[in-house]
Amino acid sequence: MRPLVCCLLITLCVPCSAYAQTGDDAAGRSPRGALTRALVLPGWGQLYNGQPLKAAVVWAGLGGLGTGVILQHRRYLQLRHAAIYTVCIDTDPGTTCADPAYARYAEEAAPYEGYRADALRNLRDRARRNRDLFLVGTAAGVALQALDAYVSAHLLSFDVDERLSVQLVPGPGGATWVLRMSLP
Repeated sequence: MRPLVCCLLITLCVPCSAYAQTGDDAAGRSPRGALTRALVLPGWGQLYNGQPLKAAVVWAGLGGLGTGVILQHRRYLQLRHAAIYTVCIDTDPGTTCADPAYARYAEEAAPYEGYRADALRNLRDRARRNRDLFLVGTAAGVALQALDAYVSAHLLSFDVDERLSVQLVPGPGGATWVLRMSLP
């Protein structure tokens, strides 16, 4: 993990002129430019590289992860308020819970009526853990799409023609990978 982070930091610090000899393709795209754009706005690096389908996949994936963060955070808050209200009702049903500040807690606790406070706390903790996992997944998605934009920019000038091919061919003992190279 540490070498990957170091490589990304070094890439950001190297001036664009360092790519003039090796990293630019015919359109003037640089790996550093793709990485910077991908970190500023996820999917922009893929668009910069001329890969709109990848950008759409990035947006859909990060949109789904972001939606998961929002939904799990709302569920966490609802369960938190329900647990607070349930503890209040269990310990002091007449005085503190009649306070108008607890009115919204009562509304949020309505779907969980009959649950014990410890069960609500367990559900709350599970919702918080799921929210945190979605946050980690979102951060990992942003990092991976930036890395993809960087690597794709490096491979833009890679020559791919019909002289080099890999095929999956059925054989007597099962499927076999065949690499074919035609030399000039």
